[in-house]
Amino acid sequence: MVDFITEDDLELRIMEEFEDLGYSLLNAYTKTNSSLKDGTHRQTKKQIVLPDVLLEYARKLNPSIPDALIVEEVQAIIKDDSLNSRLLKDKNYEYYQSLINGINIKFALNDEEQIETLKLIDFEHPENNSFIAARQVWIAGEIGYRRPDIIVYINGLPLVWIELKKPSENVQLGYSKNLMDQKKDIPQLFFFNQLCIISNGHITKAGSYNSTFSHYFEWLKIEDEKEVIDRTKIHDEELSIQYLLKGLMPKAKLLDYIENFILYLNKDTKIVAKNHQFLGVNHAIEAFENREARNGKLGVFWHTQGSGKSFSMVMYVRKIRRKFAGNYTFLLVTDRNDLDSQLIKNFVRTGVVEDTNMVKPKSGLQLRKLLKSNISMIFTTIQKFRYDKYKDFPLLSERKDIIVIVDEAHRTQYKNLAENMRKGIPNAQYIAFTGTPLLGSKQLTYDYFGKPVSEYTFNDSINDGATVPLFYTKKVPTVNLNNDLLNDEFLDIIDKEELTDEERKKLENKYRSSLNVMKRDDRLDEVAQYIVKHFPKRGFLGKGMVISVDKYATVMMYNKVQEHWKKRIRAINSKLQQTDSHEEKEALLKEKTFMNSVEMAVVVSEESGEEEKFERFGLDITQHRKRYHQVDDEGRDIEEQFKDPDHALQLVFVTAMWLTGFDVPSVSTLYLDKPMKSHTLMQAIARANRVYSDDKRGIKINGLIVDHVNIFHYMKKALKDYGGSHHEAELDLPVKQVDELIEMLVLTQEEMIRFCASLNIDLMEIVNAEETFSKTCKAKAAVNAVVATDEQKAQFIIYTNLLKNIYDASCPEIFHYDWDNRIYKLVQYMSKMMGNLIQNERIEDAQVKVEALLDVSVDSENLFYIKEDSDADYNKTISLSELDVESMIAKIQKSEFVNIELIELRNFIEQKLEAMLNKNETRVSFAQRYEKLVQGYNAGATANENYFEELKKFVKDLKKEDARASTEHLSEEELVLYDLLLKEKLTKEEEKQVKSAATQLYHSLMKENGKFLSVDWFKDEQPKQRVKNKIETVLDKALPDSYDKEVFQNKT
Repeated sequence: MVDFITEDDLELRIMEEFEDLGYSLLNAYTKTNSSLKDGTHRQTKKQIVLPDVLLEYARKLNPSIPDALIVEEVQAIIKDDSLNSRLLKDKNYEYYQSLINGINIKFALNDEEQIETLKLIDFEHPENNSFIAARQVWIAGEIGYRRPDIIVYINGLPLVWIELKKPSENVQLGYSKNLMDQKKDIPQLFFFNQLCIISNGHITKAGSYNSTFSHYFEWLKIEDEKEVIDRTKIHDEELSIQYLLKGLMPKAKLLDYIENFILYLNKDTKIVAKNHQFLGVNHAIEAFENREARNGKLGVFWHTQGSGKSFSMVMYVRKIRRKFAGNYTFLLVTDRNDLDSQLIKNFVRTGVVEDTNMVKPKSGLQLRKLLKSNISMIFTTIQKFRYDKYKDFPLLSERKDIIVIVDEAHRTQYKNLAENMRKGIPNAQYIAFTGTPLLGSKQLTYDYFGKPVSEYTFNDSINDGATVPLFYTKKVPTVNLNNDLLNDEFLDIIDKEELTDEERKKLENKYRSSLNVMKRDDRLDEVAQYIVKHFPKRGFLGKGMVISVDKYATVMMYNKVQEHWKKRIRAINSKLQQTDSHEEKEALLKEKTFMNSVEMAVVVSEESGEEEKFERFGLDITQHRKRYHQVDDEGRDIEEQFKDPDHALQLVFVTAMWLTGFDVPSVSTLYLDKPMKSHTLMQAIARANRVYSDDKRGIKINGLIVDHVNIFHYMKKALKDYGGSHHEAELDLPVKQVDELIEMLVLTQEEMIRFCASLNIDLMEIVNAEETFSKTCKAKAAVNAVVATDEQKAQFIIYTNLLKNIYDASCPEIFHYDWDNRIYKLVQYMSKMMGNLIQNERIEDAQVKVEALLDVSVDSENLFYIKEDSDADYNKTISLSELDVESMIAKIQKSEFVNIELIELRNFIEQKLEAMLNKNETRVSFAQRYEKLVQGYNAGATANENYFEELKKFVKDLKKEDARASTEHLSEEELVLYDLLLKEKLTKEEEKQVKSAATQLYHSLMKENGKFLSVDWFKDEQPKQRVKNKIETVLDKALPDSYDKEVFQNKT
């Protein structure tokens, strides 16, 4: 079928947009991928920069640096075309530093050493730079060539990568296929990359080269976070990529983004700002620019929890330090020690401050001394502004260049301590960053900080994909709770982990009965049983948090869960001995394996005399305190252990700690057994809203809130206040009932049915087939139709993964719904068959999944189940030498399922070819031939007899090549050197000499336990030169005389 809008149409339209933005355009299309006549003026197709442009602008931007030194640096960049993907992270970080900070150049001038900074980009004056949008640039890799759709070059450096798909294709294909393949095949292209953009016109996503697709984001707001986005209209009538081009690609905006909105965590993980962060931070920067007129009130920055507020704070500080001249002191204020520590970690790990450039005062006295100095960064808690009760806080500094950043500005910051802070530094500039809106404290907050400079709500965050949606289910125990539990005063008191004597007395007297009900043994027992039943049977096995009313209830709940957890494992062992069902055994073993792998811990704050206090309730806190302070073999504390998604610590029991300012993206489930309201409730449930995915668990598409105290009324009120709306009519709550998740599952399944129907596959016909053999044949025929092209295959995998992710998110709640699961089971069966065919898309066998539990939980007559036929072995381990090519091709041509047989052969060839290329890169011509065969497959050439003749010849040649080392009487390693040393027009005798030279060279390099080839020898100049010298010495004696100086240099 011909597409109404093609990739070429979209590409040309985008190039027009770039032209309107003032970019120069370059069409680098050539008929052959190896042609150098493409307008880039590169010397080889491995090079990724535009050499003439880079040199021209390096000279233009650096007139005071000697030209010879400029040429030397530019040549070093041009020739850096390493194809080692292991270097990609290091190279990307190093080149980013060169982009934003320049390259230090040392040279002598008038007998004195001079140090100048070679600028690659003029960030202050966009008009001084070259902006080129180039299409169809062929780039050579180890194996063949790759051609990105569009590359944006600034001063000849490839900084933005754009991949386009047809509107009819899923945009994720651009990530899973194009980006992943190009990172592997042409890693050098991404050395300078700052942003990747993928679009099918209707849907556009952007992100860093090394982030998962779940972290890619839309860019639909151009100037302000409050812009109203009609996604339906954009999808149906407009091109979403136009919004990104207008919002981010104007020259000044793109330079601003590259310079100020990209971070690296520990020089490793690259973080690029999302749409709301870029707009929000820049609004805050505008307020800073106008600080004289704002009387020290820089405003309130409200971005909801989980949307990257902490990194926005880092970007804000960094941009001020880079763009505004002055000797600023940044005072970052929180109201809790753990938040203070988290804030410091963000600044240090991103390299925005060094340990020596910031100080965390240990006392109020030390803080007051620091504020009298001009140190650049100070991190403190508001409590350090305490002072003698009957004395005025002293004046510490009248400087106007102290910038006070208050985190979570709605708790203690407006009382006496905040007044002391303002008395001490009256002329400072104040800005508040908060993840929750201000509500009742709004006017007081505005008095201190000024009006909001940026707002990004709970709903905004979910709609943009910056956080995942939250789903809610109510599981209230049968024990009735009285209304005191939702009394405002009661909620305000239990909000705190540490209580004053007055608050403790009030709880013990006025609310004793309420607390007693909350902590009744039978009530806690019922909640614990639910947690034990629910936690192991979820689909997405993220981490969990159990939130109890106070410290004592927290330990009680831990004890109860431990008790029932052990009982459940004993029950599983008993059932395993009794059941004869293979499916039930498999489900029970998965549940048991997961339960045995889970570690739990109590996390509550420490206080003096706590052992006696817990003993009054018959509880032992000592074991929990010991676990709390326990450091693992890698030196990580309990917080770092819980943040590690692969650590056994999977379930924690808390009451107040870790409910604010604590970011663990793998947390997916919260069990709420504590009455809460307002910002405390919002902070708590936001623990589960972070975006997360990994290879083991899959994609986290939502968080789940399990309510054990019936606080939905408070949750609805909080969500209306905190969800935020720029329009009064918008009342859609950002937390949904689980029923809506089930509806999503049904709708997604219907989409899968329609997609298969477009391939003439009737899924209902297959599941309704009465006879098992008939079902098997029909399912296999369906797979055969799906894998007819790689594009169809990839689309099916995306739909399957989406369906599976939603199903996982629905477990175990789905077990209680009347849902026909036969289509789902058929699709998973087809996916498994394809997973065996397509190694790269295989779901890990080790992944702990519980969908088999569904088979045990519902009426077996409603199940769709096909026993896998024993002949379906798609992972044959036959060697090439044993392969009978003629009979194999004949068998494929006669097969009823030609496409499946061809995919099986392709998988076999790809495995062998990859292994052969890993041994000897000179075999690249085989990869190029194979690529043409794949292109023919996707173009429908399998109907042509010539295709099978070409395939037969290729496999025979591959078989011959695989045996060549043995034929030549060389090892595989010696053969590599032999192939590299060969040249044209050699006599038989000279070929023998070259063979001998290869053998001598190999043994010379490997003798003395390979001292010449130490680990990463190629990274450092000294060992690299030592290897080069050794090669030249051996080959100078061993190669034939016909190797003249030029050939010799090329070979060494």
